[in-house]
Amino acid sequence: MAIDAITKIEGSAGLEVVIEDGAVKDLHFMIRDYRRFFTTAVRRKRMIAVPSFLSRICGTCSVAHLFASLMAMESSQGLDVSEQTKTLRRLAYDGLMIRDYALHLYFENALRDFFSRNLQRGEDALRMNAESIIRAYDPCMSCATNFLKIDWIRA
Repeated sequence: MAIDAITKIEGSAGLEVVIEDGAVKDLHFMIRDYRRFFTTAVRRKRMIAVPSFLSRICGTCSVAHLFASLMAMESSQGLDVSEQTKTLRRLAYDGLMIRDYALHLYFENALRDFFSRNLQRGEDALRMNAESIIRAYDPCMSCATNFLKIDWIRA
């Protein structure tokens, strides 16, 4: 089974499940990021509103969007931040990376376990339940996660 497009979570994502002899042999949850034209979205907005706006575009990487917009504003105004601010930003980025890796492992293991236990169910039920597993993680993903195309491959 391959789900080619899970939309609106950090660009788009896909899910690939390999089923062999009635068991899940392999599973991959893949996030691909594409250009999303944030520059156009913030054009003519008040500078003070931009970081808050951009941090809400994606629930998965809100810290990265917040800091990128703050750094762009600081650069545009010729501002230098303290070493303490740089260190705190680095810690926040590191926390984001740890959370993202944990999230990726969670999805792969939770979905592998789910499919292994529920292969006898119909394809529509499997798709809906797999979506529920992903939606349960993050309210931001919850409103937008959709499996648009599923190819079932049974070996």
